[in-house]
Amino acid sequence: MKSKFRLFKRPGRDAYYFEFTFRGSRYLRCTECTDAAEAQKIAKAKYAAITKAVITGETAALDPTKLRQAVAGTIADLIAAYKDSPSDANTKTRKRNANELKRFVPETGSISQLTATVVRTFFADANKDAMAQADQIAAASTRRTANSIWRKTKSMFTPKCVEHYKARNLYHPVLDEFVKAGDSAKFTGRTVPKIAYNPPSDDIVQKTLTAWEALADVDRNLYLAIGHELAFGLRAGEICQVTWGWHQNRNGFNVLESRAAVKSGTGWLQVKALDPFFTQMNTQINLRGWRGEPYEFIITGNQPYRTQGLFRAVTAWLRKLGWETQKTNHALRAYSGGQVAMKYGIYDAQQFLRHSSVKVTEQSYAYFINKFKANPDEMPVKWAVLPKVAFPAMDATLDVTTPAGRGGLGLPKAEGVPAITRN
Repeated sequence: MKSKFRLFKRPGRDAYYFEFTFRGSRYLRCTECTDAAEAQKIAKAKYAAITKAVITGETAALDPTKLRQAVAGTIADLIAAYKDSPSDANTKTRKRNANELKRFVPETGSISQLTATVVRTFFADANKDAMAQADQIAAASTRRTANSIWRKTKSMFTPKCVEHYKARNLYHPVLDEFVKAGDSAKFTGRTVPKIAYNPPSDDIVQKTLTAWEALADVDRNLYLAIGHELAFGLRAGEICQVTWGWHQNRNGFNVLESRAAVKSGTGWLQVKALDPFFTQMNTQINLRGWRGEPYEFIITGNQPYRTQGLFRAVTAWLRKLGWETQKTNHALRAYSGGQVAMKYGIYDAQQFLRHSSVKVTEQSYAYFINKFKANPDEMPVKWAVLPKVAFPAMDATLDVTTPAGRGGLGLPKAEGVPAITRN
């Protein structure tokens, strides 16, 4: 059967073109796609749209199908535009996402190369690697990694980012197919089972808390980092930003409060302190004179140490104590979140961990919540509150009609200040 149209490439052009004749008129269009299979689909869709417009007489419908100059931007251009886009991601996250995009097409490649076939091939290769693994756990890990790479890459193509690319003349129609195909090709829950966390036993947890108290004599920074994970449920990327000025008192509670670069970008961090961890840590801070100026970081040292080296030390410390969870720093945060959930409920745990929904808390942080919960009244954890101030009792013999001092509170009369008599 004769083909309805001819698909071809022009010399010096990457994209496929197609042409056909219908009712005596010749039509030439660019698919704006470099992949043959995808170009075939685009050509079929455009062919149907053109022939329908001709038959119905809706000539205005022909304009969207007309030849357009293909975008000549590179992946490097797209990454540069992403870095100053209105994305919610912070600078570190943007850099990480851009690096993942380069797994699909290198920086020197064209934006038009981000086709559906490229992302399908990526997942097909990942699945081939997974099938070659010796056991199911390793296979699931390979697929989980592929999904993670895709999730980070896809975050570069949110509606806000795409509009930004269009304004920079970097948008290409293949991007829509790229994202759609990736979501269809990614591994599902059946092929990527949920990570089976292996929380430490109660004995290891108790041993850890005891060892943490002893750290105050050995390693100031390690002690404070672990203390802020336990007392405030902070992420590693948040602890390195904390200054002494973040420690505040609000409505009778000890809190950590400041503008910060949090997981989703720049935001306002506000979380209540959890005892007994906060009081234990605060006692050591006061006894040892560690508290600095409000603008000084609680973790001393250069930036590479504060952002990376310290948390590798936390991981090594926990591993020696018997922790086998995949993310050790996150596990301490999850432990405190689990204690809050058992003491005050899952909604308070959500606020403490600063999750977008209770579902996230239940799905990812519930492995420290005991199946048979202890009596909440018997649990040692509680919100750290400010001590109540005891005011001195009023002296019954004091003549309140002649108070000396401000406010008439029965304070001793200041020297040289005349008494005030009431009429």
